[in-house]
Amino acid sequence: MSASVGANNKNGCIKAAWVYKKVQQRLLKLRLRGGRVKTPNI
Repeated sequence: MSASVGANNKNGCIKAAWVYKKVQQRLLKLRLRGGRVKTPNI
């Protein structure tokens, strides 16, 4: 039982990392493409 739980946790972490990676790439693309159009003063 603990083995399957560990596998589920591992898959969850991998999926979370993958989703995070995709989101970061999307934000980077948006920043590169439309960053110069509307530049917020940060």
